[in-house]
Amino acid sequence: MPSPSLHPCLRWLFQWRMGLVLLFAPLLLTGCVDYGINIHFHHPNRGEIVQHIQLGERLSSLGGVAIQDWLQTIEHRSRSLGGKVKRLSDQEMIVQIPFGSSDELATKFNQFFHPAAQDRSNAEGTTLPEIDSHLSVSHSNFLLLERDHLTYDLDVRSLGVTAADGNVLVSPTSLIALEFRLNTPWGAQSSIAAPDVLQPIASPDGTQLLWRLVPGDKNHLEATFWMPNWLGIGTVIILLVVGLGIYLKYPRGANKPVATPG
Repeated sequence: MPSPSLHPCLRWLFQWRMGLVLLFAPLLLTGCVDYGINIHFHHPNRGEIVQHIQLGERLSSLGGVAIQDWLQTIEHRSRSLGGKVKRLSDQEMIVQIPFGSSDELATKFNQFFHPAAQDRSNAEGTTLPEIDSHLSVSHSNFLLLERDHLTYDLDVRSLGVTAADGNVLVSPTSLIALEFRLNTPWGAQSSIAAPDVLQPIASPDGTQLLWRLVPGDKNHLEATFWMPNWLGIGTVIILLVVGLGIYLKYPRGANKPVATPG
């Protein structure tokens, strides 16, 4: 067992193989690791998941091979989903994973962050804590608009480090701060119907919502936003063009019969 005198980041690394644990938790921003995630909708058929990962200097120097293995795992998972990775340094990287629809967003997000069965245990057979993470996006198409409803649930109550007697050695709040950002072209609104919905901070122009999640608790957030329905808009444009063509080809009154004297 690691010595109690070790830095909390290093103690966490020894007990749980921190690289794998962090891979399961999609939204880790400060503390030992800065992990920011941004879901950016450019329009209904194009967007990207952008992650900015930066390791603390002390953690990077103490973590060694385990940390680099974790970063390589992130690179592998990103590229397997059609993403690209930019390594800014040994401690910092930017990950971009594109998506072409809200359904593809949910699929890629959950595939990237949900732990695979073989990742649940480390090399020594120690079981890692269960972290529930699930994102879903439902949408409704109207004639000219598309209404999307995003829901995200993250349960990180298991991230605290406890001793054999059940005492908390390291609280999650001392290691991490959780943030989630949503960017949409026309802005978004958080759902406030249910009391358990976490409320975000909106940017001045309303196009970004920022949630500060609770590290050691269950987190539930919802947001509704509207975007243009290009299929519907294209259909209306085609109908208008066809109608205009018919009008120009057959002007009003052009085919009226000419009256003859009786």
